[in-house]
Amino acid sequence: MNPIRKVLLKKKEANPFSDNFDKKKAFESIIKELAKDRLFNDESLKMLETLNVAEALHETFKKVFNFLKIHIFRSSISIDDLFNYSIASFNRELLIVSKNISESTSNLDIINLQDYFKHKSESIDPSIGKINTGLALESNLDGVGILLNYARYFKDEEINESESREDIETIGDIFRMQVVSTFYFVLKNEYDRCVWRDGYSSLSGRKIQFSSLNREELLLDNIGFFRMQQYALAFDLKTKALIQNNELLGKRILEQSLLNKRKSHISSIEVNEGYINYELSDGIDAEDTYFDVSNVNFLGAFYSFLENYPLPNFTNLTLYDLNALFDVLQSLLRKAMNIKIVDDSVFAIKDFQKLPYKIKRKALIKYLISRTTYTEVQVSEFIDLVKNESQSRINFWEYPLVEVNDDLLCPILPIVYSNNIVLIDRWLEDGGVDLDTRGKLFEKKIINKLKDALDEKGYDYSIPDKAIFKLEDGSFEEIDFVVNLKHICVFGEVKCIKFPLGPRDEHNALKRLRDGAVQINRKSSFVIKNIDKFKSDIGDIERKEILTIVVTNFPNFSGRIFDNVAIVDYVMLSSYFNSGKLSTFIASKSERDDFLIKVVSEKVHYKSEEDFSKNMKSYFFSPPAIDELRGLFEYTNNKLSFDFMDCDIYSEAIQYKD
Repeated sequence: MNPIRKVLLKKKEANPFSDNFDKKKAFESIIKELAKDRLFNDESLKMLETLNVAEALHETFKKVFNFLKIHIFRSSISIDDLFNYSIASFNRELLIVSKNISESTSNLDIINLQDYFKHKSESIDPSIGKINTGLALESNLDGVGILLNYARYFKDEEINESESREDIETIGDIFRMQVVSTFYFVLKNEYDRCVWRDGYSSLSGRKIQFSSLNREELLLDNIGFFRMQQYALAFDLKTKALIQNNELLGKRILEQSLLNKRKSHISSIEVNEGYINYELSDGIDAEDTYFDVSNVNFLGAFYSFLENYPLPNFTNLTLYDLNALFDVLQSLLRKAMNIKIVDDSVFAIKDFQKLPYKIKRKALIKYLISRTTYTEVQVSEFIDLVKNESQSRINFWEYPLVEVNDDLLCPILPIVYSNNIVLIDRWLEDGGVDLDTRGKLFEKKIINKLKDALDEKGYDYSIPDKAIFKLEDGSFEEIDFVVNLKHICVFGEVKCIKFPLGPRDEHNALKRLRDGAVQINRKSSFVIKNIDKFKSDIGDIERKEILTIVVTNFPNFSGRIFDNVAIVDYVMLSSYFNSGKLSTFIASKSERDDFLIKVVSEKVHYKSEEDFSKNMKSYFFSPPAIDELRGLFEYTNNKLSFDFMDCDIYSEAIQYKD
C-alpha cells in the first residue's frame, strides 16, 4: 500500500471527519512513513493532494455538526421526540416514493429487472438533476442515522421546549437537519471510498473532485452489486411463478414456509398517534406466504449450509427460526405501508402521528408470539437482536428497530425492503458463528455439490477426501478442495466474507480474498512440487492445466484476478458445474396477473467432457455473467453539493444507463 495512503487510512490526525484532525501532524506522520518506505510515485502526489482536500472537508465537518447542534436546540423538541419525528418523516418519504414507483411500473406486462434498479427521481436541488431513487432513499436513511447518533450526545442536556414556536418552523428544522445529515453521509462515504478503495481527490479553486485510480474496479463493484440484487429479485419472481404454475411443488413450498408459524393473519390494521395497531384472524394470507417463501428460498440459496445450524448465543434458535420471526415482523410493516392516509401532508407536529412508525415493545412481543410457535424468551431475544442498543451507534441495516423508552420505532425501509444478507451476517456474528466456522461448513457444501454435479454428468474426476497434505519432514499444507478433471486440475480456497456496507467493509473483504489468493498459490505450489508424494490422493496431473481459484459466498467481487487466481462466487461456480449454460429470461404477467418465466436466450459453455475441462479457465477468468452486464453501465461525474454551498463537489461514478 502507498505509504501516504496508509497514513490517511490509519492515523486519526489525518481523518477529516474527526475532532483530532491536524494537517500539520498528518504531514509529520507522512514524513515518518516515507522514511520507512521510500516509495514516492504518481499515486503519492495524488494522495498529498487528497490531504489538502481533507483539510477542506474538515471545515465542512465542523460546519455540519455546528449546524446540527444549533438546530437540535432551536427545534424546541426533546431528543426522544426528534427520534420519533425523524423516523416518521422518513417513513412518509418512503410511502410517497413507493406509491410513485408502483404507479410507474403497474401497467408493465414485461418485468425488466433493470427497471427496478435504475428508477430515478428529481433531486431537491435542480442543479444536481435526477438521482437513483433506491440509492437516494438508502442515503437518506443513513443520514437519519447520523442525525440521531449525534443527537444522543445531548440526551441529558436541557432543551427549551418552547410552546410559542410555530410547528412549521420545527418541522422545517427537522427537514433541514435530515438534508444536511444526508449530504454529510454522502460526502463522508465518497471520501472513504477515495482512500479505502484506491481513489484520490483533488482541489481546484472551489471544486473538489473525487476520482478513481481504477475504473475497472468501479465497474466490477457495480456489476457485483447488481448481480446480487438481480439474483434476489429473480428468486422472488421465480418463486411466485412456481407457486402459481406447479400445484404440487407450490404446495410443498408453502408448507415449508409455514413451519413454526400459526395459521393466523392480520385482518385489520390502523395507525393511532403513530402507533401501529392490528387485529388477527385465523387463516393464511396469500401475500404473506409468497414473501415468506421468497425469504426461505433466499436463505437456502446463500446459507443452506447454516440455516439449521444452532446459534450458540441464543436459546434454541437457528437462522431458519430468526428468518421466520423476521417474516412476521415484515408482514406487520408491509401491511402498515398499505394503511390509507387521506392527507399525508405535514404542517403541524401532530400530523406526524398520521404515519405508521412505532409499536409498543410489549405489543410486538404479543404479536410475534400470536403468529409463531416461539416462546416469550425466544421472541424477546429476537427483538433484542434486531434493535439498536441505546449505547451503540445506530445502524438501521443491521438493527432496523430503535428503542425509545417503551416504544420501538420502525423505519419501514430496512424491514420491508431489508437486505437479508446483511441481517443474516449480523445474526450469525451476534449468534456466535464467526467467518472461519462458516467457511468450514461452506467448504463441505461446495465439495458435496461438485461431487453431485460430476456424478450426474458421469464425468471422470478425483476429489481427495483429505484436506491436509503432509510430507515426511513434517511440512504440510491444508487445501480446502482439489478437483482433478480430464484436462485440468482445480485448486480451491474457500473464503466466506461479510456483505460489505461501505468502503471500509469492501476493503476488508477484498483483503481477505487477496490473502486467499496468496494462500492458494502457496498451497498449490507445495502440492505440485511434491506431486509424487500425493499422486495416490489426487491422481495424475502431469500435462494438465492448473487452475487456482478463491470461492466466496457473494457475487460482489467476482471477476477479479489476484496473482493469477480467479475470484469466483458460489453461484458462478455451481452454475458451470451444474447447468453449464447462462440463461437470460423474461418475467411477464398473464391476463390473470400470474407470473410467467420464459427463457429467451442461452449461452452454452460446453457440450462434452472434453470442453468442460478445456473451457473452464476462460469461464472463470472472463465470466460471461459479468461480461454481459458491462453494457448496462456508464461512467459519470455526479454533482454532490447543493448550489447554495461555498464549494462544488463532484464524484466519478458508475451508474445504470437510462
